[in-house]
Amino acid sequence: MKQIDVREVILETLSQIDGKKDRPTPEEMLSADREILSASLIDEKEFLSNQRKKLLVLFEGLLSPETKEIEQKLELVLKYLQYSLSEIDKRLGEI
Repeated sequence: MKQIDVREVILETLSQIDGKKDRPTPEEMLSADREILSASLIDEKEFLSNQRKKLLVLFEGLLSPETKEIEQKLELVLKYLQYSLSEIDKRLGEI
């Protein structure tokens, strides 16, 4: 609700500056909100898809017969998890 109130205030102020007296209809505002939400969902889907691809690469590395030492595999997992957590924290900070 608060976001809509702020949006209305901004739109009203812009209308006054432009000399316009007509404000967007609730339907127009709802349509704009849906477009924003749709873009956010597409962006989130892309983020999750990238995370999935990175996890698959990690699993391939763990299953690789070239990496025989368990310590190397564990170090690989820990580094990836640290990186992944930082990406998730960054993403949450943007929301």
